[in-house]
Amino acid sequence: MLKKIIINLILLFFVFWLSFTFFSSRAIYFNPFLVILVYLLMFSESEIQLLWILGAGILFDLFSALPFGSHLIIFCLLFLGGTYLLEHFFTKRAFSTMVILILIVNSVFLIFLQLEKILLGFFNVSSPFVWNWSGVLLQILSNLIIGAIMFAVTKFFTSRLRMNTI
Repeated sequence: MLKKIIINLILLFFVFWLSFTFFSSRAIYFNPFLVILVYLLMFSESEIQLLWILGAGILFDLFSALPFGSHLIIFCLLFLGGTYLLEHFFTKRAFSTMVILILIVNSVFLIFLQLEKILLGFFNVSSPFVWNWSGVLLQILSNLIIGAIMFAVTKFFTSRLRMNTI
């Protein structure tokens, strides 16, 4: 188990490094942690999921202009909501389940950021988050494409997945 934790921590830091160096400098904003959250919810055990959620939340909070703990809270709420949806509504590991969960997780993440912006506005604190419909749609579309690629690669290596059912 210690070997799994160390490997996942290295992957977490690598994805974080990629997201802040490569992805943040592009015109299309891509948040790989939202796609990885859905992927881990579908295909990983809870200890690894919690490691990624807590690690991503803390790393985002360390390098974000938002108040400390906001990303950690948002990621934990997304984890709890995604887990609930997977246990009670989407019981099969299908492509459509992953697409729906990516749409829900991205939408809820952006809604929480907008609510945080409104809340910070009450205290006369500026928020770096700017609501832009074209940016939102491009982020959701790019996350869906990356999620589809991750699902296809996983389907290639395993036969437990289904392409057509929820």
